[in-house]
Amino acid sequence: MEKKKKGALTLEAAVTLPVYIFTMLTLAYMIQVYYIHNTIDAVAAQVLQDIAGKTFYLDQLGLIEAGDRIAERTKGTDQKIEAVIEKGKAAYANTKEVKDSIASFELGESGKNLLSHWKGGNLLGILKELPRFRKELIGNFGGTYDQMKNTYKDVTDIYASGKELLADPKGIGLSLISTGVSKGMQYLLSRYILSAVRRGLGENAHHYRIRKMEITMGENGILYSNKDAKIDRLLTVNIKYKIGIPLFLAPDIELERTVNKTVRAWVGE
Repeated sequence: MEKKKKGALTLEAAVTLPVYIFTMLTLAYMIQVYYIHNTIDAVAAQVLQDIAGKTFYLDQLGLIEAGDRIAERTKGTDQKIEAVIEKGKAAYANTKEVKDSIASFELGESGKNLLSHWKGGNLLGILKELPRFRKELIGNFGGTYDQMKNTYKDVTDIYASGKELLADPKGIGLSLISTGVSKGMQYLLSRYILSAVRRGLGENAHHYRIRKMEITMGENGILYSNKDAKIDRLLTVNIKYKIGIPLFLAPDIELERTVNKTVRAWVGE
């Protein structure tokens, strides 16, 4: 009887102990995920406060005002350039689909019959088969023909927009310079924030299984205005990252999280 009791305890331990260990480790990993998120959130807030304060000196030097004037001057040019880029993408996509459609074309039954009549010199058969072959082509290439028309329209629009843009070479130059400076600033700020996040996580940051981290300054650029709230000089950062949580023999689970921070330049509110 005693042996049976000991065997039951051993069996119970063998079943429940792995579940208990798995549960505790999962809880520990979730606490770690929470810690990582809070650390990144705190570091992002601190870095943005620092950047917001430093923009005061840029304003005193007149760089912010100069940037505003350039942005206002090139607003229409930027929109036209973006429209040309979008038209170019659409034309490329349509051209590729037309090319793939033509490359994958195969003669159907009517086409094969027409070819057979042609080789045999059967003029009457050719005349009878032509209407059916025409319908077959329309069925196979009707969509392709529409794509070709759309591509032609896109190319025509691109040409017209290009001529319009060339009429204002100064605007194009300022727009390209402004975009280049903005992208360069976003890259530098992203690197700065990333290094600050790494420092915030400490020397053992590589143990946290952060698989991927992307830092962007938002879709509105570096400084923008919120028309609804009537607040200007806003600076936004988005930090998207993935954390891998091991599950022993099973594949790791990846959690994707995002930290969003917005402050007002100079003041840092």
